[in-house]
Amino acid sequence: MRKQRTNWKYIFIVAILAFIVGGVSYWQCKFWPKEEVLVSEIEKPKKIEVTEELVNKIIDKIVPKNYDRETICSFIDDLDNDEFSEIILVFTPTPPTSEAYFTIVVPTNETGNYKKIADFTFGKEDITFFRSTPCVYDTKDLLDIDNDGKKEIILDLGTGGASNEAFGVFKINWNLNKIDWLKLKRKDQIVENTYFLRGGSIMHQEIFEVKDLNSDGVMEIIEKTGEYIGTFEDPEDWKKEESWKWQITVYKWNGSIFDYNEELSTSF
Repeated sequence: MRKQRTNWKYIFIVAILAFIVGGVSYWQCKFWPKEEVLVSEIEKPKKIEVTEELVNKIIDKIVPKNYDRETICSFIDDLDNDEFSEIILVFTPTPPTSEAYFTIVVPTNETGNYKKIADFTFGKEDITFFRSTPCVYDTKDLLDIDNDGKKEIILDLGTGGASNEAFGVFKINWNLNKIDWLKLKRKDQIVENTYFLRGGSIMHQEIFEVKDLNSDGVMEIIEKTGEYIGTFEDPEDWKKEESWKWQITVYKWNGSIFDYNEELSTSF
């Protein structure tokens, strides 16, 4: 039988081609970004600088003509920690009124286009009347109170008594595009909107604050009511802690609502 000759030339050419193809694939894998990275970069929204001019453009598109533009409240902050700023807007007809509109938007371009995140309309069942437009004045009033990674909003409601101001706490429902009152269960088990007073007189003080009272990593809501028990002999007495008798009520997050906590209320 005749012995078949090995075609070394053919084998050599195939080996060279395999080396070239393998080398290209290697360098592609080593230096080219993966497809999913390219896609995510394409889909990632453009980061927009939120300026006063841009806020005014958005206001012109949102706020009805019959609403008072001089008293519109606006505040800028990253509420959901995604590195993109949202704009909080609250506006009313000329106060005093029992109506107010509260919305949160995120700009989509520099011309004033926007995406609405959530909104809330105040009615008479919420507030009897507003003497000024509800507003956020400071970043300390934007806090992750329920420890879900997103901030709640403490809103100065523009109402209250003769010597105090009323504040409401609101939670954003990012899935349903709604703003809701944060709910709170009192000692008598009645569930109410989270609504507190700050202020008072020389004889009476009302304070509410949000902080991690027992250092467990979760914030509590603290309501303090003080009665002055000092003398008037020294003008500085009013500033002393021992001149006040405080009633302290603490509410702790239970996973769905802020609930009255007997242990913390009697420990501090």
